[in-house]
Amino acid sequence: MKVLQVIDSGGLYGAEQVLLTLIEGLAGIQVDCCLASIGEPSLPEKPLEKEARRRGLDVRRQSMSAGPDWRAARAMVATARDEGFDVVHTHGYKANTLIACQSRVRRRLPVVATLHGWTAIGWCSRMGLYQMAERLALRRADQVVAVSEAMVTDWDLRRRFGGRLTVIHNGAPTGERNARAKTLPDEVKRFVDGRRSIFAAGRLSREKGFDILIDALAELRADGMDVCLVLAGEGGQRSELERRAGDLGVDRAVLMPGYLPDAGGLMQHFDLLAIPSRSEGLPMVMLEALLSGVPVAATAVGEMPAVLKSCDAGGCALPGDAASLARRLHTLLAGPRDEARLGQVAELAADRYSARSMVAAYRKVYEEQLSQR
Repeated sequence: MKVLQVIDSGGLYGAEQVLLTLIEGLAGIQVDCCLASIGEPSLPEKPLEKEARRRGLDVRRQSMSAGPDWRAARAMVATARDEGFDVVHTHGYKANTLIACQSRVRRRLPVVATLHGWTAIGWCSRMGLYQMAERLALRRADQVVAVSEAMVTDWDLRRRFGGRLTVIHNGAPTGERNARAKTLPDEVKRFVDGRRSIFAAGRLSREKGFDILIDALAELRADGMDVCLVLAGEGGQRSELERRAGDLGVDRAVLMPGYLPDAGGLMQHFDLLAIPSRSEGLPMVMLEALLSGVPVAATAVGEMPAVLKSCDAGGCALPGDAASLARRLHTLLAGPRDEARLGQVAELAADRYSARSMVAAYRKVYEEQLSQR
């Protein structure tokens, strides 16, 4: 079986990590994948493309102009058909919209579209309009995959897509790759330097709630706790977050080193992982933390409360509420670290959210689509 995996990647974050894990896992069960990375011809190599090539995966740049390049999208599907691909699997709003909207008669290939999460806070925004277009285009997808039950409920996906909808939880690799801590970059190591430390990672945008995390950090420090924050990632909110930390007087307790590869290995050097999102699906970084035995302070959005409950990993803070998040952070930071209990959490996470289960579920979806042709 041959599957073309299509994505317009803006970095190397949760959705990209899930996709790389999926491609590697499928290769182990006789499903050959090619990663088609959408991008403008003049753009340099994207982080996802670089990492995929480092792992020895089959990668191609799918050249498209900015905006809805319908002609290039139709040509991509035609080329996939001519090259003998059996399924096109799309990820993210641009790939989902441009590929799924093509008529089934014209494309003659089944399209499986994964919703990794809708992140717009309200619909009166550019991202809100993108997501509205994606929602309409997915009416023509052969199969729509949501990564969490919460997405199905919150966004009324069952009514929208009916029997074409399935839920496949994100899965993270288990075993040696997650058990081995990576060496911290010197800059980060010097910054932490024995202090209680919080790690957070993701795109620097409003839906991720990092502004609330900085507010919560300020509350902890005002109460006398010597704690610092390492916030890894890039995005349009960087300057705003830097100003916020300065205004609150915690700029020397916040380090923003940009994107750091292999967060799953790095986070083991910190006291906890914080996920303060206002909107979320099932973040890969949460699964990596649980599998690595790292405590998680998360907000009650998306699938995160269900994941923490199923792994007996504690409760959640209220989204958008700095005081609630500060209380949750204080609970995890104030007491001694219970390694035995964290080990039990890791075992439960491995049982429920492994890459092996995710890969097997996607292969089943592909086979069902091919059986219907």
